[in-house]
Amino acid sequence: MTDGVALGLASARELAEGLVQAGGGQVRCVLLYGSHLHGTKPNRYSAYDFIVLVDDYRAFYSALKNSGHMRGSVRLMSTMAYILPPNVIAYSPVEDTDKVAKCHVVTRTHLGRALGPRPKDH
Repeated sequence: MTDGVALGLASARELAEGLVQAGGGQVRCVLLYGSHLHGTKPNRYSAYDFIVLVDDYRAFYSALKNSGHMRGSVRLMSTMAYILPPNVIAYSPVEDTDKVAKCHVVTRTHLGRALGPRPKDH
């Protein structure tokens, strides 16, 4: 593992831990994928790519809003997540906006449907 990849993974871990904390106990899993995982020359503007598995959309978005990590409508985000999952949001620690994660937020039920034998979009 190169120093750049190790540094990228450490930053991804910090972002994921911050997201879990801001998520108010609703985050079950954060999966990293993309250029930061593989070390394929992400530049300083590249977002970290996360799949975020949550228990409940409304509770997750409420926690993000209450922690100062979301400005939009909790109701709108929750409704759209049920209609057309996953929602995609940008997350960055309040104190460090240089690190940004692009998060695909989904519940276990919706992820199971998407990965199952009869996904709605196929």
